[in-house]
Amino acid sequence: MNELFQRFLSEEINEGARELLRTGVLSAQEPGAVTFIREFNFNLFDVLIDFETRVVVVQDVLLPETDPGSVMSLDEFRSLCGI
Repeated sequence: MNELFQRFLSEEINEGARELLRTGVLSAQEPGAVTFIREFNFNLFDVLIDFETRVVVVQDVLLPETDPGSVMSLDEFRSLCGI
């Protein structure tokens, strides 16, 4: 786990954020759902979930747009965030 994602967990993830992410992931995986990409904007970080490729990107909103952020699989993200 890289430093950016560790900061995301310590600075952004609380029960409210966890529930928001859990609900978003579960609704996108329901039968008949057509959600391919979902973006969540928090105070310091943005989370982009690509359900088609099952990849999650966490970006620090204060870093330049050229920073690729932290990239991981959806399964790893769910496990690390407890969702």
